[in-house]
Amino acid sequence: MHRMAKEVVQRATRLMLPKWSACEGDLQFPHRVAMLAPGGTQEVRLNDAQIRPDVRVIAVADQALLPALYVEIKVSHGVDWEKRQRVIDAGYTMMEIDLADVGDEVLQDEEAFANQVLDCPGNRNWVHISSAPFLARMLDQEVVQITSHKVQEKRVPTKRGNTLILQTQDYLAYTAAREDPVLDRAELADTWANGQRVDGLGNPLPYAPGLYTKAYVPGGGWHGGGHYKTHLRPIIQDTPENQQKVLRLL
Repeated sequence: MHRMAKEVVQRATRLMLPKWSACEGDLQFPHRVAMLAPGGTQEVRLNDAQIRPDVRVIAVADQALLPALYVEIKVSHGVDWEKRQRVIDAGYTMMEIDLADVGDEVLQDEEAFANQVLDCPGNRNWVHISSAPFLARMLDQEVVQITSHKVQEKRVPTKRGNTLILQTQDYLAYTAAREDPVLDRAELADTWANGQRVDGLGNPLPYAPGLYTKAYVPGGGWHGGGHYKTHLRPIIQDTPENQQKVLRLL
């Protein structure tokens, strides 16, 4: 069954993508049908993450491109937490199709089996989405990508003739309306909690590499008690109810 499913995905021209949610349901999009480009590859070895996904495809959904979507087929063993964390750490986009409950009758019917692999919305989930432009288009909102811990100094003259020294951090801003990201700088807060510099949401600063959305913090701004303009909320994918476990941030 495992080999048959991989061949079905490799030959396919379309694939139902799972629904997705993050930040306890604040961010979400429904199932989508993606068109697949020719040339899917089986048993791709990703040496840097010690992962060998079942199939790699090129997918397009709602004009959003995934140049490398990795597909895992579950028959007896699914993607465990250790493997999922390696996928997150390496920055891959991966989904899993669960065929553990497919019976012999479906297995012997080529059309019914292909439907289970390609079109059934209830047997698939996202392991991880790392593509900021894909998420921005799916969510129809801005998604921020931090790529480095590096910070810079920014000097701002005040009305009293003093100089305010801020720390800034570069980020890429993706939106559904733009093909290319905009390079911008986050102005970091100057507050501390438990010996750690934090923003208005309590996130450690500088921000760790990963995907974020911008957040509003009451009292923020140039003179808001040390909180400056940018506060980012990390995008943490929700997990099924029976698999609640906190993942490390990138």
